[in-house]
Amino acid sequence: MGLLYSEAEDVVDLHGRRILIIEDEQIVALDLELTLRTWGGTVVGPATTVSRAVEMARSQPIDGAMVDLNLSGAAAFPAVDILLQRGVPVILATSYPRDSLPAAYRNLPILPKPYDPRRFSGLVQSIFSTRPGDASVH
Repeated sequence: MGLLYSEAEDVVDLHGRRILIIEDEQIVALDLELTLRTWGGTVVGPATTVSRAVEMARSQPIDGAMVDLNLSGAAAFPAVDILLQRGVPVILATSYPRDSLPAAYRNLPILPKPYDPRRFSGLVQSIFSTRPGDASVH
């Protein structure tokens, strides 16, 4: 179980959900992975580079994506664009303020870094949780 899980207060149901992690920091990606799996989700990735993120965004059946916008100095917007075109719900993880993002991305859910466990669990629950009749986006 991840640190985010152990400090979260909300119960999150991700059973049957495939969540793509786009994150270049190994310890953060591992914590996300452990937490999402503890909540019953299937983790896709992590993708640690923009090229890998784009490839996975195009090819994987996924129900949601956690996207770090800065992957070793490269912007992950190309992967976000593909996910949005596919109708995949996206949570952006960034330390940048909302108004510094390009206008096309300002209305997406943002999880500020460093992560607050309660905010993380609430946002994941509201954006990715299992809903009747949902299926992975292919």
